[in-house]
Amino acid sequence: MIKLHLEILILALILLIGSSLLGYLIDYRDTMESIKKNKKYYYQKLKSLFKTKKVDQKEFEKRIEKFTVTKLNSLTISKSEPDYKKKNNIH
Repeated sequence: MIKLHLEILILALILLIGSSLLGYLIDYRDTMESIKKNKKYYYQKLKSLFKTKKVDQKEFEKRIEKFTVTKLNSLTISKSEPDYKKKNNIH
């Protein structure tokens, strides 16, 4: 009887870990696809921005990479928690 409960508990634990890992992998894949789409969008935007200027290919690629990194960094969520204190809060 105890062995049966232990087997069920182990099976439930394996299923729980497996489902959470699968959820993490799906979320990771969606995040990577979103980053790729954003890179393509900002690449086209930057290309149209520099279309009128004479820029050599290396400089152009350097600017694209810098612009893309800046935009992707601005999309990341800040780890610091917002300050919920009111302005007129008296201590």
